[in-house]
Amino acid sequence: MAAADNAVFETACRAQVGHLEWLNGAPLTVRLAERRGDYVAMLLTGTSSDGPTSVEASVSCVGLLPTGGTEVEDLTTGASGGGGLALPEAGGFTEGAMSQFTMGGGLFGKGDPASFVDGKVGPDVAALTIHAFGQTVQTSIKDGTYAAWWPGQAFDLSEPLPTSGEGGPEPQLTYDVTLTDGTVLTDVAPSRPSDGVSETIVCPPTCAPGSGS
Repeated sequence: MAAADNAVFETACRAQVGHLEWLNGAPLTVRLAERRGDYVAMLLTGTSSDGPTSVEASVSCVGLLPTGGTEVEDLTTGASGGGGLALPEAGGFTEGAMSQFTMGGGLFGKGDPASFVDGKVGPDVAALTIHAFGQTVQTSIKDGTYAAWWPGQAFDLSEPLPTSGEGGPEPQLTYDVTLTDGTVLTDVAPSRPSDGVSETIVCPPTCAPGSGS
């Protein structure tokens, strides 16, 4: 991302996300930003250390911003937070926040699905590959954090969703890990909060993000 484009997109992302009260004033910082053609994805994270336990937040933004543009279009955001996980052990990774958006039409429109996932990797993990509904997606890794986004699904939404507060759709992802010594581990199970994935917030362009655990 060029610095000017990064600044434009970050401003739009923060404006749509707004203030996350459950972070108790802790700042969100940009961890990763990537461009693919006119589409841009950005991951912001923050940790609140107030009180006896810390709260971690993960915010994903995906939208259209041509190179050198000054206005972001079709912007979608997802926010998730919780008590966080211990750092992954060697060869492992955590399955963090997951978002599935509808691009170009809102949640109830006829736009195409897009997915965004992030989490943390162990110190000896060089690459993390995701398999989702027949697609192979290579994550980006920086400073122990990974993120990936792709045009397609992360969840099977063919069945009715559970009642609010009773869980969410199950992710349909498998993972391969490449270690720094070149070893490839296939179908690796991630570490998950409370043996389940973080609650996912699915937001159309007009959605107000919330929190999960």
